[in-house]
Amino acid sequence: MKKRDRHMFRLPRKYMFPCAVLGPALAGIFFSLCALSRAETIFSEDFNSYYDGIQNALQYDTGLMVSYGGSLPAWSKAGAGAIHAVNLDYVTNYAVMLFHDNVITLTAGVVANNAGTLYRVDFECGPAVYANPAQVTTSQDGVVVTVLRSDDSVLSSFSCQPGAWAGTETLTTTNFTYVGDGSGPVRFRLSPLVPNNNHFAGAVDNFSVSDVGPAPPPTIVSHPVGGSVVEGDDFTFSVVASFAATYQWFKGSEAIPAATSSIYKISNVTTNHAGSYSVVVANSVGSATSHIAVLTVTPAPVYATYKDAVLAAHPIHYYPLDEASGTVAADLGSLPTAGSYNGGIMLNQPTGVAAFPSAAMFDGQAGTYVALGATHPDGSLSVEAWVKLDPMASHSPPYFDVVSQTGPSSPAAGVLVNLGFAPGDAVEFAAVNDSGTISKAGTAGSISRGQWHHLVGLFDCVAGSITVWVDGVQGYVVSLPGVLSSIVADTVPDWTLIGASRNGTNNSFNFHGLIAQVAIYDRVLTPPEIRSHFQMATRTAPPALSIEPAVIVSWPTFPVGYSLQYATNVSGPYSDYTGHVYQEDDNFLAPLPVRGKSTYFRLYKQ
Repeated sequence: MKKRDRHMFRLPRKYMFPCAVLGPALAGIFFSLCALSRAETIFSEDFNSYYDGIQNALQYDTGLMVSYGGSLPAWSKAGAGAIHAVNLDYVTNYAVMLFHDNVITLTAGVVANNAGTLYRVDFECGPAVYANPAQVTTSQDGVVVTVLRSDDSVLSSFSCQPGAWAGTETLTTTNFTYVGDGSGPVRFRLSPLVPNNNHFAGAVDNFSVSDVGPAPPPTIVSHPVGGSVVEGDDFTFSVVASFAATYQWFKGSEAIPAATSSIYKISNVTTNHAGSYSVVVANSVGSATSHIAVLTVTPAPVYATYKDAVLAAHPIHYYPLDEASGTVAADLGSLPTAGSYNGGIMLNQPTGVAAFPSAAMFDGQAGTYVALGATHPDGSLSVEAWVKLDPMASHSPPYFDVVSQTGPSSPAAGVLVNLGFAPGDAVEFAAVNDSGTISKAGTAGSISRGQWHHLVGLFDCVAGSITVWVDGVQGYVVSLPGVLSSIVADTVPDWTLIGASRNGTNNSFNFHGLIAQVAIYDRVLTPPEIRSHFQMATRTAPPALSIEPAVIVSWPTFPVGYSLQYATNVSGPYSDYTGHVYQEDDNFLAPLPVRGKSTYFRLYKQ
């Protein structure tokens, strides 16, 4: 498939005029047009030097040949995945494709960083896929182009989101500009916008860098906008500026450390974040300051107990798993369906957590689970649980399922929704939509065994995505359009288990450890709700306040070289007073506890 040709155009002479005759706003808009005639290409890469000698397979949908695992001269590779390249003309016209965690970086520096010079980066970008349709580029994916100084610090970056794969390998020309700072040669890095999600970030071809000429002072095209959020939510300020080399965000008159990009995101907002924000954009020619943007923060609701907080979020099913005995797991949700304890479950196990003092212990053996028979949600879904994976837990392969949904009461098919642990003790939330597409969302790291962890899996049918939260921190967001799959009509309950998947017995990856406070919601929990639930169970109680009777000893002078001492006998022995001595007006004061005995004081010269 032939790619879209790029064309550089020149205005007819009768329409050309100096930028200086334009007003300030129009001068910024037409600056690049005025500079096109003198743009000089400094570096270019068409990726046709990619080679591995083998055309590995055909691309899904298009039938184009795709190679992977080959070499790309002048570029270094990082990440576990192999470099892929799609052959666009069945001969030598390659476009490089970034998959999962692929990062490629130009090895040698390019002399494209003179102070005050404007540089333009042009490249073609499009969605990509290899042979597996589950790995297509989604609307959330994209490629990040980073301009690196010689010390690997970031001079500039740009994100291209080409859109979801639509069945053709279509590459579209895009570009961005940056202003040199004179710090030496630069290198270019291509990386996924959303790494480690088992998707192709996109395809890139015909990469070039041009010297446009002297940079004008920066101008702000779109000012940051404030807003109002609830404590525990996230908030993002952003600015769009032309010809900016640096960004610095301020709260009031104070510069915010490390807030030096066009976007400033505040995660887990507190009331201390309320205030006025602005940003200064600059280059070597000048600077510009944005309008003030005001952030207001509403305090989060306060609940007496963890159970109150969960119920306030309106779960359709809520299993505290705090029974002292019996075979029935109570459901406190709005659509109660009592669960049944099966196999080797030990109830009323101490947790060491004040918010939920007891939990159920699962032995990890086949047949050990809680059967729920919960109804199938028609739209969005949230699954929440507290878990403590046993240090000795072992399966082959090492999966441990916490909450799983697999069809009707006699399950014969695969998992539809699953929250649990993948190999390496990484938390994973998986779901299947009505088209049979399965998506898995995880986190960058793994959990610690023998410690309590708060897990929340979310499916958002409006956004068409799934994600997972671990201990109040959000993991990766992965595309999943449509609605959740259902093996039978929604009027028939699905087979939902706590502590296992499938039928709970055969290849069911039974959980080994403690599980508590399982809740299922027919909506997406908000970040403030998730963080509130996590913090309620992990908040350290304030130290106990003790009050005891005391007397105040006062005296008019405190000569230098003297210390206050006390004893229970007038003849001693005396000890130095170690409490606080206060001065009020012309007197010195010392509070002393009443111990039930006579106490004598003296000022003693050391």
